[in-house]
This record gives sequence, C-alpha cells and structure tokens, in this order.
Amino acid sequence: MGRGADVSGLMDRSSAGLGARRQRLRGALVVAQVAASVVLLVAAGLLIRALAVVSRSFAQRYWGDAIPLNRTFQFAFRERQVVGVVGDIRVRGLERRSEPQVYLPHRQVPDGGLIFYAPKDLIVHASADPMTLLPSIRRIVREADPELPVSDVRLLADIVAGETAPRRAQITVLAAFATLALLLAGIGIHGLLAFAVSQQTAELALRKALGARSGDILGLVLKHGALLAAIGGVIGLGAAWATGRTIEALLAGIGPSDAATFAVATLLALLTALSGSLVPALRAARVDPTTALRSE
Repeated sequence: MGRGADVSGLMDRSSAGLGARRQRLRGALVVAQVAASVVLLVAAGLLIRALAVVSRSFAQRYWGDAIPLNRTFQFAFRERQVVGVVGDIRVRGLERRSEPQVYLPHRQVPDGGLIFYAPKDLIVHASADPMTLLPSIRRIVREADPELPVSDVRLLADIVAGETAPRRAQITVLAAFATLALLLAGIGIHGLLAFAVSQQTAELALRKALGARSGDILGLVLKHGALLAAIGGVIGLGAAWATGRTIEALLAGIGPSDAATFAVATLLALLTALSGSLVPALRAARVDPTTALRSE
C-alpha cells in the first residue's frame, strides 16, 4: 500500500508538471503570435508608400513650374509621395499670405504620431441648413469617442464675418469719406465753371454773334471742365499711388497699385467733373448775344 501511494503521488506530480509546461508553452505561442502580428503590421506600414496631398504654394516653392505629381519629399519622419495638389488656404487669417500646406491620410497617421499637430476642427459641408445636422454629428462623434466634446459650432459665413468685421468698418468709413470727397469735387467744379461762364458771358455772346453754334459753346465749356478734371486726375493718381502702401493692410485680393482700380477711379472722377460742368455749359449755350452785349 505504501508503494502504491508513492507511485500514485509521483504520477500526479508528473501530470501537474506536464500541465504547467503545456500552459507555459501555450502562453509562449500566444506571445509569439502577437509579436509576429506586430512585426507584420510594422513591416506593412513601412512597405506601403506614404502618400500626401500638397497645396499649390508648396508645389510652387519646391518644384517651381514642374509637375509635382508622383514626386517625393521627407515629412513627418517618412518619405512621402505627392498624389494631389489643392488650392491654398489662409491659415493665419484673411490678410496674410498663404503658407505651404501638407495633407496626410488619417489612416497613415497613428494616434500620437504627430505630437506637434493636433487637429481639433471638424468641417461639414451640407446642402441643407447645417444646424439641422448638428444632432446627427454629435451622435456620430460620440460613437467614435464618447469623451470628445463637440462645442463652438459656427457657420463658416459667421466665422468669415467675424474675421472681416474690423476691416469692413474701416472700409465703410473710407468709402463714406471718398463719396463725400467726390461730391465736394463735383460741387467745386460746378461752382468754378459757373463762375468762369459768368465772367466770360460777353466773350461767349460775341462768339455766338459771329456765327458760333450752341453746340460749339457747349463743347467749349465741357472741354474746359474736362481739362480741369484731367489735371486733377493726374495729381490725384500720383498722390494715390504714393500713399497706397499705407492702406495695404486693408486690402484683400488686390494690391495697392491695382490698374483696374485706378482706371475705375479715374473714370468716376471724370464723369463727376463732366456732370458738374453740364449745368454751366448748358447755361452758356443758351446765352442770348443781343441781351448779353447790351448788358455789357
């Protein structure tokens, strides 16, 4: 009986030891499988070409006028291939020039892979009222990450309006002063020509008495007004070009020496001068030679 018990105890210990070895072997196999999976995933990530989309200013800076597609560059610790070019955006505000931008596929950027950039904005393009989609957006975000809040929801039009509000106020004030200056210029030209016509009544009457037609008198006065407008326009254009740099910060999309703007302003000033000259010219054309010469 003693020997049988010893043999039985030995067999039990052998079975327990064999089971423990099997457990350790099974655990080692699991660890090996996990390690192999990690190695395969890392290798796959290294073998798959890293892609990127760049902005137009990025392509222009580094490759000039050459075609940027399929070119490679180093970014975020990897060599990336350009698969697309998009337009520039104003990252630092509407008044600053565009900076070169790089866009990466989110599947190729692991969490924490770019510690220097943490995107926090979500842009949703909708054909209907975007605010009606807000509950659905919150639900989708909550399903993806319950701890991620959705706050500060605004329309793009409201953001742009907030960014441009100070400049709009400044431009409104400048436009009001410019309109007032234009009105005063027209009134001034009208008064000057009216005074000139009153001083030249006898001369104009003599011209009509010698055979000048009313159209000739009208053209003479209008030509005098156009000459005054041309002289003032040349002086004004020179002053505008010299001082245009001081308001460059208020301009968006055009330069301080934009040719089209100067042309429109010159044409508007000329029309203002001619409209101010019209009443004195018509008055001069209706001068009665007999009455005017008798009064002199």
